[in-house]
Amino acid sequence: MRNLSHLFQAPIYFFIIINFYRTRHLHPKFFVQQLRSPASQSTISACLDIHPLLFTRISYSVSSSCLPLGQSNKGKYFAIKPMLAKILVVSKGDVFLPQLSDLETLIYNNGERLIPNVTHARDELVRHKSSYLFFYRIIKYDLNQRRNSNKVIRIVDLGCGVGHGCHMLSRLPNSEVVGVDISQPTLEYAGVHYSSPNISYQLANLEDYVLSMPEFDYIVSRGAFEHIDNGINLILSSKWTSRLIFDVPYNEPKGRNPHHLISNINEESFAGFPEAEIFYQDLGGSVYDINKNPRCANMIICVCSHPDLTRISDTTLNFPLPAWTEDIGLEGK
Repeated sequence: MRNLSHLFQAPIYFFIIINFYRTRHLHPKFFVQQLRSPASQSTISACLDIHPLLFTRISYSVSSSCLPLGQSNKGKYFAIKPMLAKILVVSKGDVFLPQLSDLETLIYNNGERLIPNVTHARDELVRHKSSYLFFYRIIKYDLNQRRNSNKVIRIVDLGCGVGHGCHMLSRLPNSEVVGVDISQPTLEYAGVHYSSPNISYQLANLEDYVLSMPEFDYIVSRGAFEHIDNGINLILSSKWTSRLIFDVPYNEPKGRNPHHLISNINEESFAGFPEAEIFYQDLGGSVYDINKNPRCANMIICVCSHPDLTRISDTTLNFPLPAWTEDIGLEGK
């Protein structure tokens, strides 16, 4: 077991916010904030995955300021006094979270949008990046098989958020990437932080956009269509010539996330999709094919392909694919 004794040194207090995973995961996620002294606003945040009585993973992010937690959060809050086996319930006003700018607060949307290295714990960032890495590798495989390597490929990311996924896809050779999102502040952030000469961002409601969209070679989407009533059927109306690649929460119970209008999405939900293959992403970000369904799948991924293209299961991709890290590289090396 990892030695965490260095964390529990007086006079430090820990504030623990319990949030349960939006999956069938069996244990809670603890977001811990370490307040160095009553007079200090400097905090170190740690995200801990805790199996009964065992710490299994820890990562840190540093913030120079903090603010009281909003009343809308539904978590339970506790303070642990170091060296004492006593748990004290504290009020929400005593809990602190990293300071966000006004723009970042609008984008964050009570936790529904991720801003890399600003909001959310590292594990959520890894899952997002891992989805786009999977999208990237599929398209890169196709490009390696093409005879006309100079042809421009057009990619659209539906529900692109702040554009970190578009930025990854823009590194594909001869690519033109369009990011579509309903949030103007989010696209403003994308234009500043995730811009590139071959990326354009478009403000649009996906329900309207999909029904009148132009044709693209590739359509990708990460965790967007569960926010739209009848979103799974809506994406069937999208126009693509090579592949449609998107993921949504897997078997999420109704009501677990009030922002999600579709629940209990599973393999049967994609019965009407042409040439569809099913994949899964686990909580660590690794991607599995249908023959190696992980015990605790977090997202289900649907890939529809033109009949002339190689099915993903017949490509050189070896499953399970490891999760994204800063060192793994876009080619998986």
